[in-house]
Amino acid sequence: MQQYRARYKIPHLQQYSIVGVILFFSYIENIKPHDMAINFKLIQYHQKIIKDYGAALAGSPKGVIARKMSTLHDSKDAIVMAYEIYVSNMKNHLSDDDIIGLKTAFLAINQFVPDDMADILNSVHTNKATASEGHTQLYNAFQKVAYLNPGPELELFNSYLT
Repeated sequence: MQQYRARYKIPHLQQYSIVGVILFFSYIENIKPHDMAINFKLIQYHQKIIKDYGAALAGSPKGVIARKMSTLHDSKDAIVMAYEIYVSNMKNHLSDDDIIGLKTAFLAINQFVPDDMADILNSVHTNKATASEGHTQLYNAFQKVAYLNPGPELELFNSYLT
């Protein structure tokens, strides 16, 4: 809310609560205050899912190529849905740097795989010479999906901006 106060230079709103600011903007835009409050809570909820996802990304050990799905607080589907709702609703309020950061993190979603598969992939990544042929094929397929072909995820993220 402070960014709205600063952006629209409405100093007299600084003394009011968030509810007061929501009521003010809902009055301006002829939106029912109840609906706007629900939308605000929904965006906050999805923002938390995205922040938890970012924490899982940041908490991954250095040098791993595959990340353990058990480190995610929410399912991958829930994270994708959170991105869709958050970015679609907030796109006009996000800076270019915010969008780049969100997009970069979103493109890493396929790096999260079941824990046992992550162990195998990371083992192959650190020592390809001792990996079995099957594990090497799995590693190569994973790299194509998670790293070498971001097209589908990139198109999906960009669709949230339109």
